[in-house]
Amino acid sequence: MFPDRLKQLRSDKGLSQQRLADLLNKAQSSINQYEHSQSEPDIDTLIQLSKVFDTSVDYLVGNTSCNVSID
Repeated sequence: MFPDRLKQLRSDKGLSQQRLADLLNKAQSSINQYEHSQSEPDIDTLIQLSKVFDTSVDYLVGNTSCNVSID
Protein backbone atom coordinates (compact mmCIF):
# COMPACT_ATOMS: atom_id res chain seq x y z
CA MET A 1 0.00 0.00 0.00
CA PHE A 2 2.64 2.55 1.05
CA PRO A 3 4.84 2.12 -2.04
CA ASP A 4 1.88 2.64 -4.39
CA ARG A 5 0.65 5.68 -2.51
CA LEU A 6 4.09 7.21 -2.39
CA LYS A 7 4.57 6.74 -6.14
CA GLN A 8 1.13 8.18 -6.90
CA LEU A 9 1.51 11.20 -4.63
CA ARG A 10 4.98 11.90 -5.99
CA SER A 11 3.73 11.64 -9.56
CA ASP A 12 0.69 13.83 -8.85
CA LYS A 13 2.97 16.51 -7.46
CA GLY A 14 5.35 16.22 -10.42
CA LEU A 15 8.35 15.33 -8.29
CA SER A 16 11.21 13.12 -9.38
CA GLN A 17 12.65 10.68 -6.89
CA GLN A 18 15.72 12.90 -6.67
CA ARG A 19 13.68 16.07 -5.98
CA LEU A 20 11.69 14.30 -3.25
CA ALA A 21 14.92 12.97 -1.77
CA ASP A 22 16.34 16.50 -1.75
CA LEU A 23 13.25 17.81 0.04
CA LEU A 24 13.59 15.10 2.69
CA ASN A 25 17.38 15.33 2.94
CA LYS A 26 17.61 11.66 1.90
CA ALA A 27 19.39 9.77 -0.84
CA GLN A 28 17.48 9.12 -4.07
CA SER A 29 18.14 5.42 -3.51
CA SER A 30 16.08 5.59 -0.29
CA ILE A 31 13.05 6.86 -2.20
CA ASN A 32 13.56 4.13 -4.79
CA GLN A 33 13.72 1.50 -2.04
CA TYR A 34 10.51 2.84 -0.45
CA GLU A 35 8.72 2.67 -3.80
CA HIS A 36 9.88 -0.90 -4.45
CA SER A 37 9.11 -2.28 -0.97
CA GLN A 38 12.80 -2.82 -0.25
CA SER A 39 12.75 -0.68 2.89
CA GLU A 40 10.32 1.34 4.97
CA PRO A 41 10.69 4.92 6.18
CA ASP A 42 10.98 5.69 9.87
CA ILE A 43 8.27 7.70 11.62
CA ASP A 44 10.13 11.00 11.19
CA THR A 45 10.34 10.44 7.44
CA LEU A 46 6.64 9.52 7.30
CA ILE A 47 5.83 12.80 9.03
CA GLN A 48 8.01 14.71 6.56
CA LEU A 49 6.29 12.94 3.66
CA SER A 50 2.86 13.81 5.02
CA LYS A 51 3.89 17.48 5.08
CA VAL A 52 5.35 17.41 1.57
CA PHE A 53 2.19 15.81 0.18
CA ASP A 54 -0.26 17.63 2.47
CA THR A 55 -1.85 14.40 3.64
CA SER A 56 -1.96 12.24 6.75
CA VAL A 57 0.47 9.55 7.83
CA ASP A 58 -2.59 7.27 8.09
CA TYR A 59 -3.27 7.75 4.38
CA LEU A 60 0.39 7.13 3.47
CA VAL A 61 0.51 3.81 5.32
CA GLY A 62 -2.93 2.64 4.23
CA ASN A 63 -4.90 3.04 7.47
CA THR A 64 -7.46 5.16 5.65
CA SER A 65 -8.53 5.59 2.07
CA CYS A 66 -9.40 9.24 2.66
CA ASN A 67 -6.65 11.49 1.32
CA VAL A 68 -7.34 14.58 3.39
CA SER A 69 -4.96 17.44 3.81
CA ILE A 70 -3.53 18.14 7.22
CA ASP A 71 -3.63 21.50 8.93
